[in-house]
Amino acid sequence: MGEGDKLLISADRNPNTRGALVTGLISKLPSSQLAELATAIDAGNVKTVLTLNEDLAAAGLSAEQLAKAKIIYVGTQGNATSSAAQVVIPTHTVFEKNGTFINQQFRLQKFQAAVPGVADTVNDSVVLTQLVAAVGGNKLGFDIATLWSALSSEIKPLAGLSFATIPETGTVIDGSSFASLPFPEGETLHFKPAAKS
Repeated sequence: MGEGDKLLISADRNPNTRGALVTGLISKLPSSQLAELATAIDAGNVKTVLTLNEDLAAAGLSAEQLAKAKIIYVGTQGNATSSAAQVVIPTHTVFEKNGTFINQQFRLQKFQAAVPGVADTVNDSVVLTQLVAAVGGNKLGFDIATLWSALSSEIKPLAGLSFATIPETGTVIDGSSFASLPFPEGETLHFKPAAKS
């Protein structure tokens, strides 16, 4: 979260909050501070935290809380969390991989690698699919076409889409089921479903 201008700059600095909602990774808007996680770590209920490109210290966890849990950091930038982590897995930046996000208008957009990844780094999709398989989850391929095949078969708003068929201008998907959430951006960026005729 940051300071928004109620015109072009959203207070929500995550470019893919809508993607997390649509795919079911979250069911409510995230808070800027990880108070629930901090409480769970303090209570001993969380022993290990896997974080993807997030600085947990910037989101409210203290150095003491980071020290209480085993931290696995998957990401691109050094920060307090990567310094506290027992395992650090360096991955590609957004400029070094293909992917998609759903913006604040519920427009699904794709991006493609602009430069090759740095030596000794991998795409985070490789890391995540291998971790899922290691804990007994589905063994998916990690290339973008395979991942999109799984997404479009399991997530109703993405049905019939593939990475290859997303137009360069993106495509608006139905986000009306999330219209009641209190998104922090100004009205010019707030999703409003079309009025029913």
